[in-house]
Amino acid sequence: MFDIPSIALASMIISSVVFITRWFTHPLKSIPTAGRFRFRGLSYLDALYNTFYAKISMEAGLDKYYGSAFKLAMLDGWMVIVSGPGMIDDLRRRPTHELSISDGLLEYMHFDRYLSHASLYDAPHLQAVKMNMTVRKIKTMIPVLVDELRHVMDDIFPKCSSGWEEVQIFTTMQCVITRMSNRIFVGIPMCRNKEYIELATEFPPKSVKRGFLLGLCPHLLKRHVARWLNPFPLAVKQTLPLFSEIIEDRRSRTMERYDTWEKKPDDVLQWLIENASEKKHSDADIVESLFLLNLAATHNTASSLTQAIYHLTERPELISLLRDEIHPIIATEGWTAESFDKMEKLDSFLAECQRYDGVGMTSMIRKAMKDITLEDGTIVPEGALVHAAAYAVHHNEASYPCATKFDALRFLRLRTQADALGTKYQLTSASPDYMPFGYGRHACPGRFFAAIQIKLVLAFMILGFDLCFGGDGTRPENVDLGFNILSDPRGLMLFRQRPD
Repeated sequence: MFDIPSIALASMIISSVVFITRWFTHPLKSIPTAGRFRFRGLSYLDALYNTFYAKISMEAGLDKYYGSAFKLAMLDGWMVIVSGPGMIDDLRRRPTHELSISDGLLEYMHFDRYLSHASLYDAPHLQAVKMNMTVRKIKTMIPVLVDELRHVMDDIFPKCSSGWEEVQIFTTMQCVITRMSNRIFVGIPMCRNKEYIELATEFPPKSVKRGFLLGLCPHLLKRHVARWLNPFPLAVKQTLPLFSEIIEDRRSRTMERYDTWEKKPDDVLQWLIENASEKKHSDADIVESLFLLNLAATHNTASSLTQAIYHLTERPELISLLRDEIHPIIATEGWTAESFDKMEKLDSFLAECQRYDGVGMTSMIRKAMKDITLEDGTIVPEGALVHAAAYAVHHNEASYPCATKFDALRFLRLRTQADALGTKYQLTSASPDYMPFGYGRHACPGRFFAAIQIKLVLAFMILGFDLCFGGDGTRPENVDLGFNILSDPRGLMLFRQRPD
């Protein structure tokens, strides 16, 4: 007869030995941990804590391990954090076969479990950004973006001329940026198609929420849960009927008379259609690329724009300062790329918004494609996700004196003192001291498009509206979710149209 208690005790002892052995031989074991619990099982308590208070754990890790590497427990795995100029530059210099940005982003955002073969391996959405969002092309887009901005503002704020209008600011800015972006992505009339714009506006926050929920799942369950949380299939299914005829018409025109098509659309959709013909991508793949573009172009841009509006409203003297700069330039030169190049105070203000808040505590996400040894001797095992501590960079007193203070003209002074040329100390900079958009050859290629949209909307609002906080009259607090820094999506603002 079996001695059940003895068998149970033996099983528990064997399981404990296996568990402890696996922990002490874990490839990440040699990297120090920032957290209250070092033992693998109890680290899940840290992971739960870091879901909402990662900034506190990040600061604790930086205090102890600045200039080297440490790891933080998150619910979907360990994240390796590097800090200090040397370590960040080491990250920048690593080739893709050692540290991959594309694999890192796909895993971090769980897109490796969501996307079609075309999006995963050909990435037409990334190629579309690189081909269509160059600085030179963006300059030619400004009149079109201004035209769409005027249309969308008339749609959203029709009552502001007669008094104060209260709006949920993040949702409103998401709608504004979605309309402007899609004027470039799909052109007229689809950028004003109510059904499509609603789908495109709702998709980014829905995708972020579902990605967060998937991150809460253990690895063993992720593949199965992802089937239920994947936001792409339904979005593509709902949107495809709206674009099928347009795609087919453009494809046939392109094939029949490419050289004689006088009014060939100059938008991203046309590029995707032509690229799809070459790569044998389906219409569904094209629509999926549109949603990926909307996710990349609108969510963080709307959040950054909301943060900027909060900073302005919190400091009314800045509104007058920026209005005095913007008004004479626009009155003399109009809404042009050259006009915005001259708005140095506006650029400095927005760069400080990114430094002070930004959209995340980390930057330069990479996935180790093999075991690598960093310059300080830290061994990062294959499969680990590595982040640069952007929070430490942006709050470093050596680079930014009085770093805890918001200083709207900080970057203008830095630029003047350094007699800087090019884009140094500007909103779209990508340097070891300033990395909201990353750093190095893999810096965000869409940052120039995001920057001009933010500047256009903010200049339009500063000139055309009075602003104040809605609700209880105070600034809504930021929402920290993992490594993400979000403007409160429920924040309310009051707008009143200024007299012409």
